[in-house]
Amino acid sequence: MTEHRIISASIFLTLAAVVAFALAYEVTYKRIQPAGVHSQSVIQVRAGVLWGLIIVGIALAPFAISASGGFSGMFANRFDRVEALNQSGMSFAEVGGLRYALGKQLPITVSIAAACLAVIRVRDRIKNSGFLSLHGSELTALLLSLALVVFYCNPSANSRYIAVIAFGSLALYLAQPRSRRGGFVVAGAAVFGTLVIYPLMNVFRVGVQGSETLKAGAEAFASMDFDGFQQVANSQIFVNDRGHSFGHYVLSAVLFFLPRSIWAEKATPASIDVASNRNYSFTDLSLPFHAEIFIEFGIVGMLVAMIIFGVFASKADRSWLAGGKSRIGIAAPLIAVALLGFLRGPLGSLAPIYLTAILLFVLGLKVSKGCASSQRSRGVVSTTGFPDL
Repeated sequence: MTEHRIISASIFLTLAAVVAFALAYEVTYKRIQPAGVHSQSVIQVRAGVLWGLIIVGIALAPFAISASGGFSGMFANRFDRVEALNQSGMSFAEVGGLRYALGKQLPITVSIAAACLAVIRVRDRIKNSGFLSLHGSELTALLLSLALVVFYCNPSANSRYIAVIAFGSLALYLAQPRSRRGGFVVAGAAVFGTLVIYPLMNVFRVGVQGSETLKAGAEAFASMDFDGFQQVANSQIFVNDRGHSFGHYVLSAVLFFLPRSIWAEKATPASIDVASNRNYSFTDLSLPFHAEIFIEFGIVGMLVAMIIFGVFASKADRSWLAGGKSRIGIAAPLIAVALLGFLRGPLGSLAPIYLTAILLFVLGLKVSKGCASSQRSRGVVSTTGFPDL
């Protein structure tokens, strides 16, 4: 394939993916009838569920500290932390193993689920009865869960996709954007974060000494932070050289919990193989979702996947805007941030953290009380919390 054909094919692939997603989202959104606010179920977060997650998060601290080379390693720059984790056996090769789960995956995901559930519980209490009615145990749970997020997910020692899902989802739960104004605020924050904050967060990777190389604004599009389109083009070359992989990367991402001692052929994140196929010296790159699905199943499979993606996102948004009282509606902020990460890719890098965090959060909701009671019949305030942004 010539360079011109590769670029043209990459543009077409990306445009087709966006159109498929947008059409599926819009059609689904218009077909779903918003349920009445008073007829939806109210899910209250159980104190036992919340404290159980917090206790587990605290209990995992020795494993995380040991894997990071000591307490200071939890706040080191990302290069130093990654090296410490690799020495402890926390590389991609160990994803699914017990050491990886105890030392990295579970501490991060448990803290995210606990903090989101704590914010929901505290907001409900304050909205229902005022700040003075807040129990000391609830405030303590909130502070401890937030402290765990800072300890396990801080951007200094973790990759940006971990910091984004942790602090981004918490910001959405606090702001609760449901109005048109809220939508514009979130969109503006997303643009600012992408063009300014996201590139500047490289200071945590290279340290303050390397901060002079940081770029922001339009200049950032020429930096390695915006490698997505190049990787889309590289995916065309990868398929031309090796053919389609027919689900190997996606299945490996979904079954991330299986250690390689059981599944020796489990794939590394697809972005690594795509970059290696181009003989890149640095292979820790992104791989947009539509490009990864194209590698797996071709153009038809990619379109089907983007349609499913759009339908799911539309249902989550509709439930959230209707009051967010179903599990998918309550989980919508966490799902939204995760989907943003999945769109960037690759699935193999993000699934162990994102899927586990969402699973723990949804399980916390599932075992919580009040699932079958309506807001009006019980007079309980829902998870909508403070007035919407």
